[in-house]
Amino acid sequence: MKRFMIFLTFILGFTAAYTQSQAASSEGQQERIRSMGLPSHYEFSLNPMASLTLKGESHEVGGHLALSLYRPFWHPIFGLGLTGEGYLGSFEGEGDVEGGLRALAGVKLLFSQVGLDYSISGNEFDFIASWAFPLERGGIFGHGQQLRLNWIPGRDHSLHLGLNFPLRQPHLGQTRPAQDRVKLPTVSSSLLTFKQSELSPELEQTLELLEHAAEWIARYTTPFFDQVNLEKDEKELEKFERAVQTLKTHLNFSDEFYPQGHSFQAEIETYHQMFEQAFILTFDEAQGTTGDRTQSLRIAEKARELILQDVIMPYNQLLGRVKTPDSLKNLSVQAVNDFNSWLSVTTPLSALQRNQLVTVLQRVLAILEQQRKKTKSIWKDSEVVWIPLQYGLRPEQYDTQGELNALLEQITQQQFSDANQIYYIINEEFQSELTDSILQAQDYHILWIHDYRGVTPEGEPDSIGLRQTVRAYLAALTQAVRNYETTGKIPLYLILLDQYYYESNNGALWMELLQNPLEHEMRLSAKYAYWNEMIQQAQAELRQAVADSALLQQRVRQYGQKWLLNTLKVHVNITNPSDYSFRSAHLIPHIPFAPDDLMRDHRKIVLYDVSEQDPGKGRAIYTGMGVGEHYTGPTWEDRAILVKGPALVSVKDAAREVLVNQGFDADDIPQHLRKQSFPVNYAEMIRNLRKQGWTATVMDLHNQTGFRAKPVNALKASLYSLMPPGSTIIVPDSLWNSPFWGGLLVGAALRGCRVLLIAPALDNAPSDGFPQMSRAQELFTRLILLQNNLQAELDATGGMLKVGVYTRRSDVNDTRAMLNEFRQGLSHYPFLKTIFPFLPEVYAVIEDVDQNLKLAGFQMSFHTEDLEKRQPKLHLKTNFFASASFPDLLAWNGWDQVFNAYLYYRSKYRPGPQDNLEPRNIPSDLRDAYNVAARPYWQSLSEDEQQRAIYYLTVGSQNQDYRGMIMDGEAACVVAGYDSLVAMLDFFFMSGLTTWIDDPGDLEKYLPAQKGWRKLLGRYIMKAL
Repeated sequence: MKRFMIFLTFILGFTAAYTQSQAASSEGQQERIRSMGLPSHYEFSLNPMASLTLKGESHEVGGHLALSLYRPFWHPIFGLGLTGEGYLGSFEGEGDVEGGLRALAGVKLLFSQVGLDYSISGNEFDFIASWAFPLERGGIFGHGQQLRLNWIPGRDHSLHLGLNFPLRQPHLGQTRPAQDRVKLPTVSSSLLTFKQSELSPELEQTLELLEHAAEWIARYTTPFFDQVNLEKDEKELEKFERAVQTLKTHLNFSDEFYPQGHSFQAEIETYHQMFEQAFILTFDEAQGTTGDRTQSLRIAEKARELILQDVIMPYNQLLGRVKTPDSLKNLSVQAVNDFNSWLSVTTPLSALQRNQLVTVLQRVLAILEQQRKKTKSIWKDSEVVWIPLQYGLRPEQYDTQGELNALLEQITQQQFSDANQIYYIINEEFQSELTDSILQAQDYHILWIHDYRGVTPEGEPDSIGLRQTVRAYLAALTQAVRNYETTGKIPLYLILLDQYYYESNNGALWMELLQNPLEHEMRLSAKYAYWNEMIQQAQAELRQAVADSALLQQRVRQYGQKWLLNTLKVHVNITNPSDYSFRSAHLIPHIPFAPDDLMRDHRKIVLYDVSEQDPGKGRAIYTGMGVGEHYTGPTWEDRAILVKGPALVSVKDAAREVLVNQGFDADDIPQHLRKQSFPVNYAEMIRNLRKQGWTATVMDLHNQTGFRAKPVNALKASLYSLMPPGSTIIVPDSLWNSPFWGGLLVGAALRGCRVLLIAPALDNAPSDGFPQMSRAQELFTRLILLQNNLQAELDATGGMLKVGVYTRRSDVNDTRAMLNEFRQGLSHYPFLKTIFPFLPEVYAVIEDVDQNLKLAGFQMSFHTEDLEKRQPKLHLKTNFFASASFPDLLAWNGWDQVFNAYLYYRSKYRPGPQDNLEPRNIPSDLRDAYNVAARPYWQSLSEDEQQRAIYYLTVGSQNQDYRGMIMDGEAACVVAGYDSLVAMLDFFFMSGLTTWIDDPGDLEKYLPAQKGWRKLLGRYIMKAL
């Protein structure tokens, strides 16, 4: 027993020392730039264990210390691997110290490992089962520590219980949030509770009508048409069509309160009429008189304002996140108290009279809570419950650009910034822009990307990865060293790359070189001798530049070789490394311990030299593309947007936040990314940018990875549900599998918007796995049935719902072939000319351009050729919004010149193998053409008409799926106002390259339905697709 007590003392001392060392591990590193580097595939840990051995009716207590080495199979995210272990300890109280070895194979998802335990003293092998449980998210002490239990049945059912302490894994327990849900506010003890007053029969009837309208506003805003059971297709569609028929019947039903039927707009009008009437009746009863309604309407308006600000906005800001407690009650208590305080200050009403008005607000809030419950019972998860903003807003409060901008700022808690410049970037231009940005950076450069491919699917080195590594990064480092004598600085190059695709596509091939370009030796196979020579030459030039720099050599003598290696490198950060100490019940149904490893950072952003000191300095690019041959060539259809201006300070803040979320302390953040104060003349600098023609209004938004904030969701839901009747909404996307987003857009069509939805056909899908395609097929089948069954109702409101499949056949840079396909689509689908009512001479330009290109001998070229024959892949993640005056703008003179500029732009960009293009001059010309065409129309409008002309463009990384909404990190650049039109023609031509579907049978040709378990699997894991 004495030996065991000594051993136990050692274990406790080790635990205390370990915890202290982990807490202090980040100190003393201020002089060096910290980066996460590449994750090791060898994971060490120490395991102090107490043991219990049963021998008949007696038992022996002991303990041992095990040193473990874990090696994952293939991909660490999947949690499959082997463990080798050596141990030393006393297992029988006063017995001798024993040692042994273990080999185990494990599945981290199931907490378990099984294998063999070899006892050296006993010279025997026995079966061992082992389990490890984190107990808390992030580990018991916050660094990935887990409770461990071993069982060896062949040794008298010996049990070992102890702790697993990871070694040399400083990011464990640090890279995900401690909570997998967000807590809604609790009721403060300082808030008052109010006893509800009795209401008159007339007031009760008013509230009944309000409740009816509130229910249908919710049902129209996010109509549910998903399915969760595995039934025969016929039964599924029969149930769905019955639900659509119920909706149709209600839309057409008329009564004394709804003489024109129960349309979406009619329900909104009735809700607000009953809302105001309830406060009018109550105020009159409280006063004992009827008469001037100015005061009662003012009270009603204040109550509506508080419903929006205290209840709806705080709840909807959390869209995409698990909420607890999932209720509006506590938020409502705040609204009621604020309302009572306002009444006591601004009205002469007595406490009893105020209580009567407070009672009405309480009843309305109870109705809204009841609607929330109903919505959740339909959608099942609190992540996808959206409270209609119409409960707190009258239509005239969101029918101008300024009003909508302000509401979007409020719900996203982010600001729009004007005085920016934007450039719309198409397809392969992104790769050239990325190269240019790396070479142009003077202070710092961040590539924030989800995929930087080391190899192609065939396992060959990726040529685009090579190009960016050698011709961009190594060339930029060499250039910086050669300029060091005059600049005295080396720019900071930073890569933020999520581990999932880093592992899947062997990103380490290039990352190992980038993080140590002076010493790393790369040897590709003999087949790539030219590439080897290119890499070696680039490294030799860099080393020679270092040797030739007297100032740099002086600094090396002063600070040492480690300083040089830390300065002259790309600081690679493989983010969200695998960490099974973070688990949640909110990812996959019926699996309460699914790991956060399923979540990843899907953002794709380039950022450099942005600073609070100069709003015109630096640039950012938002895109859907990664770095690799996969994202280039003749069949990759994608978009990006380049931004310059003050809006980009927010991107810098977001990059800093990522590092903090990965466990960086404030002192670890590189100087260039730290928060700076704005200069006193900042406003003057902004005014100067406006004078130079920097006119774009831009908002930067980020869904953080995992269970953190998701403001992109709130922005999209707000735009889908608030764009005024008559608006046009066009949404092409590569992953259309979220019924929630589909429901919101159906609601927009019911409200009178013209909605065009585009998904890729199976042959045109970049992510064509059967679960994703099954969900897209199910969703679009139901959307087609909706558009057909509700055609008359949509026509009555001026609304439109069109479901299209991207079926392009021509290469993405083949302008002539594109125009030919487009002409066919335009003649096939006449409705497109109602969406885009250009004058006839504008359409004639298409013929002229085609002939001019033919005469000029137009030829295509690409960065790379496709490795396999495939159809063009639609990878867009863009949204375009335009209000009801949009057709009037397009019917104006001058658009023929815009067409010319756009088609010239599409045909001129032809990359070559040695290019370092500056394609921004082309979209600049395009933007100028837009201005020339649209300015006369704009000037013809009154100030009020100009305000009611609403435009938005979003470009980013989020798909129309649940993964991007609930799990992944996503980014969006939101352009508001006139500058959004720069992408309009792109959406126009995209619409003409789409096959528009009216029959579910036709959809089957392009998106075949999945059957049986395949369909069930798609539904079951829909959040992770």
